[in-house]
Amino acid sequence: MREQLVDPTEPRTEGSGGDRPGRGPRDEPGVHAALASPVRRGLMARLRAAADAPTAAELADHLALHVTTVRFHLDQLERAGLVLSSTDHTRRRGRPAVRYRAVDVDLAAAHEQMIDALAQAAAGSASPEENARSAGRRWAEGVPSRTGDARSALTDVLGRLGFEPEPGDDVVRLRGCPFRSAARRTPQVVCQVHLGLVQAIAARADDGDRLHVGLVPFAEPETCHLTLTTTTRSPR
Repeated sequence: MREQLVDPTEPRTEGSGGDRPGRGPRDEPGVHAALASPVRRGLMARLRAAADAPTAAELADHLALHVTTVRFHLDQLERAGLVLSSTDHTRRRGRPAVRYRAVDVDLAAAHEQMIDALAQAAAGSASPEENARSAGRRWAEGVPSRTGDARSALTDVLGRLGFEPEPGDDVVRLRGCPFRSAARRTPQVVCQVHLGLVQAIAARADDGDRLHVGLVPFAEPETCHLTLTTTTRSPR
C-alpha cells in the first residue's frame, strides 16, 4: 500500500481544476511557495516530460505516490497557475477523466518585464534621475552592510545582489547586473536607482563622509564602473 504523503503543515484548500472557483492569476510569491515542495517539483518535472496530459492516477503510478497525495499537490500547483486541468470526455463509461498539463513559466523574464515597465513609467516623470536615486536610497535602508570602509561594504553588498564586483584602487568594475536589459533601455532610471543605492551604502561606512561615489553605466560593453573619489569634506 502506498504511503500518503500529504504535508500536514500545508493549508488545505477547497475546490479544484479548470475554470472552477478559487483559481486566480499566477503570482510570483505563490509560484515560489508552490515549488517549495519537492513532491510538487517532481510533479512539474513529470508533467513537462509527458507527451500527453496525464491523469492524477497515472502520475501517482509513475511517482509511486498515493493518488490522494497527487491530487492535493496538483490542486496547489493549479492554484499557483503552474498547472491547468481539463476534462477528458472520450471515456465511454464512468466519470470523465481529469487530465493535467504544465503551464510554462519564466520567472526571470516576468521579473525583467516588471522592472522594465516600472522604469519606463518612471522615465516619464518630471525628475526621473532624482526620483530614481531617491528610490535607490530607500532600497538601501533595507539592505544590511558590513561596518568598516566603504569599498569593502560596497563590494560585499554588490556581490550579494548579483553585480559581480571587481574592486580596484579607484574603480569597482561591475561585471554583472540583475537588471541589465532594463538598464540599457532606461539608464536614466535603472542606473540612477543603483547609484542612489551605492551612495547610501557608502555614506554609512566609516569613511563615507570622505568619499564621493559615482557610476558610469556601460563603461565597457557589458561592464559598469563604480568610481570612488576621496574628498576632503562631505560631498554636497
